[in-house]
Amino acid sequence: MGDSVMFDLGIKLQYTLKKKYNIADTKLDYKVSTGLNRIDYYDWYARTNQMIEDYRPDVVIVLFGGNDTQDITDSQGKYRAILTPEWQKTYQERVDKYAKLLGSSSVRKVYWVGQSTSNKSSYIKAFPVMNNIYKNAKKTSPKIEFISTWEVFAQSGKFVPVVADKSGKRGYVKISDGVHFTSHGAQIVSDVIVDKMVADKILKSPQPPKSPKKKP
Repeated sequence: MGDSVMFDLGIKLQYTLKKKYNIADTKLDYKVSTGLNRIDYYDWYARTNQMIEDYRPDVVIVLFGGNDTQDITDSQGKYRAILTPEWQKTYQERVDKYAKLLGSSSVRKVYWVGQSTSNKSSYIKAFPVMNNIYKNAKKTSPKIEFISTWEVFAQSGKFVPVVADKSGKRGYVKISDGVHFTSHGAQIVSDVIVDKMVADKILKSPQPPKSPKKKP
């Protein structure tokens, strides 16, 4: 679940889960130009409640933030400039509310994917602050686990546009806006998430079918 960045990532996740783990019953739910900042524009709380009620997922993977790098209006209707302490407090409240919603649901595990580094200075400044807010969501619910991707496309702390995947194949990882993944970049981040799910024993590699015993 998430914004348009989740679309490319979700496609890769669905492909990997089906091909390697025989999990075909997945749902990709994304909405372009949305996030947790402008709930007045698109209510992710209501949408997520509905999705959980209809689909009953065991595991939820979420990614927000690309559209949340803007000023915010707090619960008292006060305007808060981006990244100010007041903005951070308000955004943390939005994230915690979403985390609480997931934590009190039937979902068994939530993976909250952090933002990766970028070639745009505004995102380089905002995303680490937002990633810390997402990390704090675990305090609201123990079901939530934060997956850091900040260094996936970095070398010595700097963004690198071309990165090798698991097979050693190199390719560009983001498009020119500095937020959306290329297909290659989405596969790399998908592998990070799937590896974490395997480490947590959420995923198990399917056993190959046994050969029938030969009659004597």
